[in-house]
Amino acid sequence: MINDDERLSDDQDTGDDEELHVMDINRDKFPYSIVWTPIPLVTWMLPFVGHMGIARSDGTIYDFAGPQTVIVDDFSFGRPTKYLRLDPSKIRGSRRWDDYITRMSNQYCKMNYNFFCNNCHNMVAHMLNDMKYDGRENWGVAELCLRLFFFGSHINTWRTIKTYIGFFVFVTFLFVLNFGLLNVK
Repeated sequence: MINDDERLSDDQDTGDDEELHVMDINRDKFPYSIVWTPIPLVTWMLPFVGHMGIARSDGTIYDFAGPQTVIVDDFSFGRPTKYLRLDPSKIRGSRRWDDYITRMSNQYCKMNYNFFCNNCHNMVAHMLNDMKYDGRENWGVAELCLRLFFFGSHINTWRTIKTYIGFFVFVTFLFVLNFGLLNVK
């Protein structure tokens, strides 16, 4: 976890040239990726809404988890269940991928968290905008949610079940409740 007292250096050597950038599912390492996991209750009702983070070139995950709190490599709400791999060659500017993540993480360590207005999705969108990823500066929260929902890759079968089981239970409950109420005379 990073807080106001612990800052990462922008000139920190990441070993970018030497890294293989290989995903390691067992260790939750997803280099150059946006990662996602469900939030209990919220994802059960809205399966495209969950917790989001972004990974460095070595797969270390950064996520904005609360007021002045960016968690490093201990993803809030559990292990990632989906990821969306990004292409580091699509960033514009003089910094490297990891430098952008470090810079934005340091900024978010000073910010207050708001579930609706300044959250983990905002941090990832701001990073992509700062990077001018894919030549754009207008990445938004809704687009990131939808991209991960429709184009994100599931990590494995068990984590896929974890992603959708709450939603199916919730929908089944509503269906049974509705069906039962319609037959009451």
